[in-house]
Amino acid sequence: MPMSGALMSSFGGHGVKIFGLEIVAKNIDVATSKVIAHSESLAGLFHSIHHWAGYIIIALLLHIVGAFKHHIVDKDTTLNRMIGR
Repeated sequence: MPMSGALMSSFGGHGVKIFGLEIVAKNIDVATSKVIAHSESLAGLFHSIHHWAGYIIIALLLHIVGAFKHHIVDKDTTLNRMIGR
């Protein structure tokens, strides 16, 4: 997610700062003072990747919690079967 967020911001023209250090500068139109995207299509692609990666991470975390629930609360062999024991 950090990579897709940085790429989304960079291609969108917003720039990237890490710990206050400007890695990629903003792309600002001098006449209107508005941000201009370097590539709207790539910014949109990385926005979609960033958006869906969050849902995937949440789903993976729920599966991990569920596996430990089977092991600790239910005391069945589900987790042992998953890791090959």
